[in-house]
Amino acid sequence: MTLQDFMTYFLTPAVAAISWLAARFVEKRKRNNDFISELQKTIDVLVAKYTETLQELVALKGQNAQLLAGQVQMEIQMKQLKEENAKFREEIERLNEMLTNIKSIRVSK
Repeated sequence: MTLQDFMTYFLTPAVAAISWLAARFVEKRKRNNDFISELQKTIDVLVAKYTETLQELVALKGQNAQLLAGQVQMEIQMKQLKEENAKFREEIERLNEMLTNIKSIRVSK
């Protein structure tokens, strides 16, 4: 077997097989890189949405804190108004008792 025969029968198919394997390897790596690239894009979108949602949550918590502070203030005011109302009721009852104890005075004409 001469070198020419060896190259014709064995080397040519071997080179084709090696080329095919190399192409498959490169193609597989490209698919993996494309997949990773798509995953990274998805992660970036999710991170952006998470950041937006987190900012909304912080704003809502701030509003909630303000509302709770307002509610506490209103409760304090209601307590003061109830105490004031109770004092006025006592005063009204005292004045009504004084009126019932007073005899009617008729003015003569």
